[in-house]
Amino acid sequence: MAALIHLNEVLVHGAGLAIAGGREALIDEPACEEPLTTMRRMDFGAFRRPGMFGPEVPAPAGAPAHGRLLAFLGRDLRPR
Repeated sequence: MAALIHLNEVLVHGAGLAIAGGREALIDEPACEEPLTTMRRMDFGAFRRPGMFGPEVPAPAGAPAHGRLLAFLGRDLRPR
């Protein structure tokens, strides 16, 4: 579990930095897909209830794995 949490931190924050820096092409999509699949199988509400993550938001249509991962964790990536 600790390894999943650490990997998630690296992937999520790394993806956020890549998006902010216009470097989305550097994101490892398969690496983002695997923890997303694992987290969807868990009772992830246990992490949302204390406020560690927000409620899931809709991912844009055709979003890559990193976009779906960030949306699952409550990050809204839609343009404002």
